[in-house]
Amino acid sequence: MTSPSNEIQNDKTAKVVNKALDFSVNNLSENIVSDIEKARNVALMKSASGTDKTSFFTLLEVIFSNMMFKVTAPIAAVVLLSLIITNQPKPIVPQIPLAMVSAQVPTEDLMLLEELEFITWLAENEQNALL
Repeated sequence: MTSPSNEIQNDKTAKVVNKALDFSVNNLSENIVSDIEKARNVALMKSASGTDKTSFFTLLEVIFSNMMFKVTAPIAAVVLLSLIITNQPKPIVPQIPLAMVSAQVPTEDLMLLEELEFITWLAENEQNALL
């Protein structure tokens, strides 16, 4: 922290420097002022045209040339593929054997068939409820 006397000296110094800069700017010749103005306009034109050239393709080029993208993109692809492969739906209820559908089914098998139909119906409804 500075003492109050140092702050007063800093303010005085800043005022003296500002006055000297103002005096030097006010006493510039017309040629120098026009050259500075031309240089300023050229710089402004270049900065304005630089923003127009940024396009989708240059943005993609910057992204794809980034080292972080080169590392994370393959990892993300592997994770995505593994999630797709492991989440494949598997048949929950096996199909009814053809022998049980024929007309020569004993009564015990009919009871088993009714239970199997109920279990199939229940499994389908659970699967639909999850979707």
